[in-house]
Amino acid sequence: MLHALSGFALLASAAAAAVGVVGAGGAGGAAHHARLLSEIPMAVTPPLPPPPPPPHQAGLLCPPNTLHLNLNNDQMLAARAVKHKGGECWDMSGVAVMNGDTPGLFNRQLPTAPVGFELPSDTIIDYMFYHSPFDQQVVLTGLGTVQTTASMFDGASAFNSRLSLGGLGSTGNWKNADGMFQRTTSFNQPIDAIGDTQAVSTFERMFYLAESFNRPVTALPTTSATTMNSMFMLASAFNQPVDHFVTGNVKTFFSMFDSAGRFNQAVGGWDVSSANDMSG
Repeated sequence: MLHALSGFALLASAAAAAVGVVGAGGAGGAAHHARLLSEIPMAVTPPLPPPPPPPHQAGLLCPPNTLHLNLNNDQMLAARAVKHKGGECWDMSGVAVMNGDTPGLFNRQLPTAPVGFELPSDTIIDYMFYHSPFDQQVVLTGLGTVQTTASMFDGASAFNSRLSLGGLGSTGNWKNADGMFQRTTSFNQPIDAIGDTQAVSTFERMFYLAESFNRPVTALPTTSATTMNSMFMLASAFNQPVDHFVTGNVKTFFSMFDSAGRFNQAVGGWDVSSANDMSG
């Protein structure tokens, strides 16, 4: 501060002297003192601060890799990205916050994951589109760690778009498909790419009230099935072969085809030796 004041005083003194010389000694003296003024050191302007970092982009810095994909659940957070084990990110910032206070609003195209992407082991996709007006293609990858798809599209009555769940069931973790397409009243898409159901034990209500669904189910191996309660109940359009179903471990078939009015396929070859409930 003292240095700044001293410089200012020196500058003022030189200016006063220059004015005096102009008055007394003419233009030559003024030029001399003008040169003196030009030689006085001026204050140095500090450098500008560096610009702020750019906003998050896929492949750059990632927030913590703890993403839940429930789009209608209190655990869903906006502007999250998950870290890919190769160091890239899946930018989820375009996915809206969905919770109990804002039900049924989500209907945006999902972001595309990087090639080879794998979701973290705590990823949840059950109830993902629960009672949502969502009707966009769903192409997810890296779902090998997912254990349950319970009610994933339950009540998503408008949904009737392409569905591909890459890696689901590939490691034998997928056990529960309870109500996966329950009350998807418009859904009638191929299910060849929904994943490997070899280890799924619960098919209960999987297509309950999916009243438009009438696609082949040959892509649903049922080797580990233990319950098929209400699996096609009220699926009023369904009439596809199911004789390939492995049913030797199934304990209950309660209301499996109840009110599936068009169903007329052979089931006489099923092994029902473990069944304790075939009512309804």
